[in-house]
Amino acid sequence: MELRSPLTGQPMGELPTSTAADVEVGAQLARRAQGHRAARPIDGRPNCCLDFHDHILDKRDYFIDLLQSAGKARLSAAEVLHVALTSRYYGRTARRYLRSERGEGLVPLLTRLDRHYVPKGVVGVIGPWNYPLTMAISDGLAARRR
Repeated sequence: MELRSPLTGQPMGELPTSTAADVEVGAQLARRAQGHRAARPIDGRPNCCLDFHDHILDKRDYFIDLLQSAGKARLSAAEVLHVALTSRYYGRTARRYLRSERGEGLVPLLTRLDRHYVPKGVVGVIGPWNYPLTMAISDGLAARRR
């Protein structure tokens, strides 16, 4: 499928159209990668978000140009910074959100509850056209299961 800029009408590139089988293969590959991430100790997980923050900021002009060519006003393309800050937030607070918790069980003094947080797994996000980075990436960064 040819992708055209709504701003200029000029071709921006081509996008492959996916079949249901393509989506299934992608989900299987993502599940495999997720298994490696889940096996990482909690202390190592925040670095992924902090590294992503740095990468987004390093390439911010590229992403802002890309959003602008897709029809966003340059000032509205500040969502690139929002994604970077969201990634930094989760990188800095992940240990607090992911640490195990202990509480009372159903029968106080005789039982207890141990709550461990594990990665959610594969998350599918259908994002709107007007905030493609914020809606697709920020929600995915926070995906976790209690």
